[in-house]
Amino acid sequence: MQATIRWAPVVPLLATAILLAGCAGSPSPSTGPNGETKQAVPPGNKVGDQLLVLTGHTSNVFCVAWSPDGSRLASASQDESVRIWDAKGSAAPLILTGHKGSVWAVAWSPDGKHLASGSGDDTVRVWDALTGKETLAFRNHADTVHGVSWSSDGHQIASAGDKTARVWDALTGREAHTLRHKRGVESVAFSPNGLRLATTSYDRTIRLWGRESGREELSLEGHTGDVNGVCWSPDSLRVASASDDKSVRIWDAQGGKELQSFSGHTARVSDVAWSPDGKHLASAGGDRDRLGELKLWEVGSGKEVRTLLGHTAQVFSVDWSPDGKRLASASWDMTVRVWKAAD
Repeated sequence: MQATIRWAPVVPLLATAILLAGCAGSPSPSTGPNGETKQAVPPGNKVGDQLLVLTGHTSNVFCVAWSPDGSRLASASQDESVRIWDAKGSAAPLILTGHKGSVWAVAWSPDGKHLASGSGDDTVRVWDALTGKETLAFRNHADTVHGVSWSSDGHQIASAGDKTARVWDALTGREAHTLRHKRGVESVAFSPNGLRLATTSYDRTIRLWGRESGREELSLEGHTGDVNGVCWSPDSLRVASASDDKSVRIWDAQGGKELQSFSGHTARVSDVAWSPDGKHLASAGGDRDRLGELKLWEVGSGKEVRTLLGHTAQVFSVDWSPDGKRLASASWDMTVRVWKAAD
């Protein structure tokens, strides 16, 4: 099936005022040329600064990812599209269509020239991030692809779906390894040093694998609910996980010991991301009946240092900008939001 590429029209759209929770009387937002909403935030807001709201998706947004240079954002949605946004909200997004099901995951290549996406149509697709042209499709999964990750050298793409994670050659689409869990696999992440992969599953485990061998090296157990998200520390020595048990946990990636557990979320935790300097974690959660929860944690002390409020439904994905100064989040409220992460 031929992929369709659309540029969203650069015309003003009617914006609905969005109030930050806990900030009654917030100023009305302004609307950018492509319908994105810019929300002013009172100085000194203790729950963190919301810098930008990007609107345009017509259903839940499941994933958001910063480009390697921090100038763009990519988002994946139940509306079957991937969108590439200017991170300042000053240009129309490039809309990529071609998937025939919800798009659950998106990841940039290390050089920023391509995107990989995973979908409910059981495929992984690779796109030219400048033109929006689909360049490759992987079709071996037997069920929804919930996660994708690109290796730091750009040579391989990993995908999570059905009861497997699969490792693919990014140029040819040849499958190199199949990594198996007992139940559905939710997420996958290459380590920053490129030597290993981490996967999470409905079987409540995080598993670590050798990239070259494809063999399981460690199984990390302790969560009492499905494990939804995983990320590596910048030095590749630890992994952090997010679970339905409302916790975020940090694990020693060498011996498998649980090192820390962070509690404070009131509902499932959907995703977790490590700051580029290794000092903080960001976690995303909530459910359909609650305001979305986005929290920042200090890794050294284990303390919650900031709560970012504004999403009106579950926050499904969070990602740090490459410079560590901003966060991006994706939510079931159909928005992507950008936040000030550091004072």
